[in-house]
Amino acid sequence: VSDFSLANRLFNSLAAAEKGEVQDTLNALMAQPGAIGYVLINFDGIPVKHFPEDLPAVQYSALISDLVMKTKSTLKQLNQADSEFGYLRMRTK
Repeated sequence: VSDFSLANRLFNSLAAAEKGEVQDTLNALMAQPGAIGYVLINFDGIPVKHFPEDLPAVQYSALISDLVMKTKSTLKQLNQADSEFGYLRMRTK
């Protein structure tokens, strides 16, 4: 079993166990002024959940997945240590 497959299974089991917490977090984010939607993607860059329904989630998830991969590559080049990229916070106007 690959590390990726194991991580994906772990993510899925945690997601099922913490579904209410995830929904509460998404609701809190949507309550923020200016929030108009969200796209929640898995490790493969596939949209798992999105709001509103007419949002082009597949296109957004492809763009964000590409951004995350480039960010990981850049951070790896800048920092040769074995630090793992944990999260990316992005704010737009």
